[in-house]
Amino acid sequence: FLPYLMGERSPYWNPDAKGAFIGLTLTHKKEHLIRSVLEGIAFNLKIILDAFEEQGARIEEVRVIGGGARGRVLRQIMADVYGRKILSLLLVEEATSLGAAIAGGIGTGIFKDFSLTG
Repeated sequence: FLPYLMGERSPYWNPDAKGAFIGLTLTHKKEHLIRSVLEGIAFNLKIILDAFEEQGARIEEVRVIGGGARGRVLRQIMADVYGRKILSLLLVEEATSLGAAIAGGIGTGIFKDFSLTG
C-alpha cells in the first residue's frame, strides 16, 4: 500500500502523489488490506528514519504517541521494519494538538524549549 491519500510530504514533498494498493487480487481479504495499510505506513516512516540517519542522526529507539500508538500490531510491524525498540507513550490522547500548543508556546515565549521544564 502506498499511503499517499493526500499527496506526500517528507521526504518527497509531492502533493500530487497518489495512494494505491499494489498486487491486489481477488484472493485478498479485508485483513490483508488492513495489514497492507499498516505496513505502508511503517515503511513510509522508515524512509524518513533513513533520511535522518543519512544526515548523521543516531536513532536507537522510536517513541510513538497518540491514537496510533495504541495498536499492538502496528507497533510490532514498526519494530520489525525499523529493527529498533518501539516505546509507546500513552500519555496524551490528542498528541498533535498538544504538540502544536507547545510549539506555539515556544514561539510566543511562554516556553523556552520543548522540555517544558521551565
